[in-house]
Amino acid sequence: MRRLRPARAGLCGALLWLAGCGVPPSGVIQSGAPATGMPPELVVYLLNADSRGANGPSASDLVAAPRQSTRPTDVATAVRLLFAGPTAAEAGRLTTRLPGTAPTVSAPDANGTVVVRFRTAVDRLDELAMEQLVCTISRAAHTEQQERAQRQERAQRAPGVSEPVRLHLSVRVVSPGWKAIRQDDGCPSGVARPVATTGSGAA
Repeated sequence: MRRLRPARAGLCGALLWLAGCGVPPSGVIQSGAPATGMPPELVVYLLNADSRGANGPSASDLVAAPRQSTRPTDVATAVRLLFAGPTAAEAGRLTTRLPGTAPTVSAPDANGTVVVRFRTAVDRLDELAMEQLVCTISRAAHTEQQERAQRQERAQRAPGVSEPVRLHLSVRVVSPGWKAIRQDDGCPSGVARPVATTGSGAA
C-alpha cells in the first residue's frame, strides 16, 4: 500500500516564521491573531474591560486589536475603525473610552502633525481615550511609512535597505469648546505625553 508522507516540516517552519513576526510590543496585550490571505491589517488600541482597578481600566490595560480593511492602511481608516469600537467577538472583553461620534483626521504633515477634528461638540477626551487615539494614529502612520519604504525598495530592486527612521508624531485634537495636543513618544507601551491643552476650539 502506498504511504502518504505528511508535509509537516514546511508547515511548522511557516508557523514559526509567523510567530516570530507577531511578537507583541512590551506592555501591550495582543487581541487575536493576524489572518493570512486577508486584506491589509491595521491595529487599533482598545481597553481591557476586565480591569480590577478601583477606577476602571488603566494605562496598563491598553490592548492592540487587529482589524482587516479593504481600504488603504492609512491613518484615516485606522481612526474610522477605532471609533467603531469593539467587534461583536470582543464585546465583554474589550471596551473604549472614545465617543460614538467619529472625527475627521488629516494625514501627517511635513512636521509630523495629525489633526483630529470633531465637527460637533464632544466631551473632553480623558487620558485613556487620548492614549487610544494617539497610539492608534501612531501605529497606522508608521505602518504606512514602512509599507511606502518597502514599495520604494521593490521599485528600485535594492534589497537590504534599512528600516525607515521612526517619525515622532504630534496629534492635535480639536472640538468645539476645547482642544488638546499629544505626542506619541510613549506609544505603544506608555501613555502619550501631554504637550498642551486649552479651552479654545479654534484650530
